[in-house]
Amino acid sequence: MPKGNRVSDEELLRDLRELADDLGYVPTAREVQKNGTYGRATYEQRFPTFSVAVAKAGLIPKPWNLLTRKEISEWHKASVSQDPDYALTGIFFQFLPVKLDVYLDFEPEWLTALAEDTILSIPPEHTYQNERLEIKVPETWTDPHTNEKKETSLPDLLDWCIAEHSSTPLNYTDSIEYAWNKISSEINFETPRPHIVRGGVRKVTKTDLYHTHGVHLARNGASTEWIAQRMGLNKPEQAEAYYAILDHHDEY
Repeated sequence: MPKGNRVSDEELLRDLRELADDLGYVPTAREVQKNGTYGRATYEQRFPTFSVAVAKAGLIPKPWNLLTRKEISEWHKASVSQDPDYALTGIFFQFLPVKLDVYLDFEPEWLTALAEDTILSIPPEHTYQNERLEIKVPETWTDPHTNEKKETSLPDLLDWCIAEHSSTPLNYTDSIEYAWNKISSEINFETPRPHIVRGGVRKVTKTDLYHTHGVHLARNGASTEWIAQRMGLNKPEQAEAYYAILDHHDEY
């Protein structure tokens, strides 16, 4: 295996693309180590993370099964059309890139009103960085497919949740996945999904929504520092992957 310090970044990225062509799919770091011209360590020394290298090569890192602009628009539309318990489950993770247990263990006192904003204050034990995290619950968003400014419906659904329940409804992993599958069944997907559930429904996962949100933040011009804080990334440079995806893929 050649020494990586003797090649340019572009040659490293080109080797990733060529390996993806040979394999017929985007390689993982382990597959690059086994089959690539340059090893995993070379990429991780040159780029903030292996995922950033993959994105800068014009590929989509595994297992980021991103929703396109049209698909995320349909996801929101399909979520809003559900009963409140299902709607909250779909929209919560579209706009809040948090751990699953934030939803499963949700407590009403985590929500506070500050001026006209609703703030979700997440305890350290439920965050990626083990530090208390305060996130503004978005009231509106710009639909990336239509470019229309729309209500997210999330604050109202959270108010309904507090009024009607002592915690979030469907607060079991299986129940959440069932709700997401129901929402997914109403979407006309443009891209293939690797996970198919009963009835041929193309499954959307929390990871899909998490990284789709990262791309959405980058599309709206958020800084890498701000994205890292909101997404719970270890360092701002990791958010470069979301910008790189937008550089190479118009559909996102």
